[in-house]
Amino acid sequence: MSDGGEDAVRRRNVVADYRKKLLQHKELDSRLRTLRENLRASKKEFTKTEDDLKSLQSVGQIIGEVLRPLDNERGKAPYRPVYTGSAVDRYADQLLPGGTAKIGHRRSISAVGSRF
Repeated sequence: MSDGGEDAVRRRNVVADYRKKLLQHKELDSRLRTLRENLRASKKEFTKTEDDLKSLQSVGQIIGEVLRPLDNERGKAPYRPVYTGSAVDRYADQLLPGGTAKIGHRRSISAVGSRF
């Protein structure tokens, strides 16, 4: 009977070890599942970041192409003279000292008088 008792004890020990291994397997399986989900989320975030960088790079290239012609020599100067018209426009309706004069195609209205 000692053989039957030893077999029962050994069987209980083997079943207990099996249950421990089964619980350990379940824990490892849940950890693996969590890690795979994290990996999937990281890959998705990485792909989104890459797409954002690509679009930012293309926008930067477009801006670079627009700004390339506007260097210091050819571009807008921060202070430049503003064209306000010629002196003819400024003095067209005033009498000139010393009489009337024709300036280009415009004449002083007061100098012409009644000769319209």
